[in-house]
Amino acid sequence: MLSNSDPPRPRQNQLVSSGIEGLDDIFNGGFRGNRLYLIEGVPGSGKTTLALQFLRGGVARGESVLYFTLSETRDELDEVA
Repeated sequence: MLSNSDPPRPRQNQLVSSGIEGLDDIFNGGFRGNRLYLIEGVPGSGKTTLALQFLRGGVARGESVLYFTLSETRDELDEVA
């Protein structure tokens, strides 16, 4: 449930920045709003970095963010961040 203090959610056709300017250029402006994306790749390909940049952008826009992982420790995430 949204309260009056929650930021508005993007509509399906609105674009949401990936947090990485060059990637947004490739995606013609960013991710489409209200969709689920699966980021897959080999170790070291930048999946965690992309996720952290995306979350950082959300925080900068005043959004609440959550990062959930089963494969990385807090120390590993701190090192990547």
